[in-house]
Amino acid sequence: MYFKKKSFGIKNFINLNFYNDVNIYDHLSIDKIFKTQVGKLIKNYFFFSFIRNPYDWIVSYFWWNLFFHKKNKLIDINKFSQKKINYNFTKFLDEKCYNFFEWQKNIITSKNVVIEIFKYEDFIDNLRKIKKKLNLNSQKISIEKIKFKKLKIKKKILISKINKNKIIKNGEFFFKNYYVDLDLPSNYK
Repeated sequence: MYFKKKSFGIKNFINLNFYNDVNIYDHLSIDKIFKTQVGKLIKNYFFFSFIRNPYDWIVSYFWWNLFFHKKNKLIDINKFSQKKINYNFTKFLDEKCYNFFEWQKNIITSKNVVIEIFKYEDFIDNLRKIKKKLNLNSQKISIEKIKFKKLKIKKKILISKINKNKIIKNGEFFFKNYYVDLDLPSNYK
């Protein structure tokens, strides 16, 4: 989503263009959105967010980072040895884990509004709660039409005890407030 904002900077005078495009994308914190023109329009809305189990969340972000940011082809990722995957994952946690969880925390917390948090793992039940809250009980919301991006990666992440502790430490806010079970899911053992 984007809108035009009046701006009277030097570049605007030189170009005789007194509008700047302001882009709002889905990973911007709500507090930053409230500083925009759109923020004034949505201040009384019902805000909610889905969050994931921190282990699944950071693993998903690792694959996304490897594929989209590092520009690895899917075929190449699927040829990586388990040793290379483990090494890359450890390095990724050291470099990105803290910032990732802080970024997510900033998205779902606000000084301006209450954001209701729902667990992704309970998606269907939570969708019912959201429909009820928005008085949409008679509306059909078909999740089949929602396209979740899923990479076709055949490799598996094995999370070591050291990496588990890094995830717990950096994702502390999410474990403390939403996912009190610190046990590692069996698919990462």
